[in-house]
Amino acid sequence: MLIHLKWFSLLVLLPLLLSVRPAHAADDDDNYRSDVLYCEEALGKLAECCPSFVTSEVACTYERRESSGCDWSTTVTVRPAFNDAESRCILASTCQVLVGSGVCPRAQVATDYVSAHRSSIDAPEVGPDSNHAAVCP
Repeated sequence: MLIHLKWFSLLVLLPLLLSVRPAHAADDDDNYRSDVLYCEEALGKLAECCPSFVTSEVACTYERRESSGCDWSTTVTVRPAFNDAESRCILASTCQVLVGSGVCPRAQVATDYVSAHRSSIDAPEVGPDSNHAAVCP
């Protein structure tokens, strides 16, 4: 009887244990943002239209990291390589326009948009903000 109770307890607790996510996984919910989804759709279009386009080299993720100390805080925000306007432009363009206007090579080297904010000079230094030239005219 004792063995049966242990198995029963395990069967009851197992779904609860499997549903617990690590703390860093909470950021994954931010990747259902419209800018992330539009960016991913734009990558699909570029893969379809641009010869030898490598989608894995362009990041379409969102992340926000915060750190703090006694009297300081730092926030770093990483946004997808294509903002909403760029993604929509890519999606609205024909393959002929994307290839002919140079969107493909600009898109291939697009990097994440990164911005950082330090609350005081006591906060640790973070890298500079990063932007890139517009991908889609």
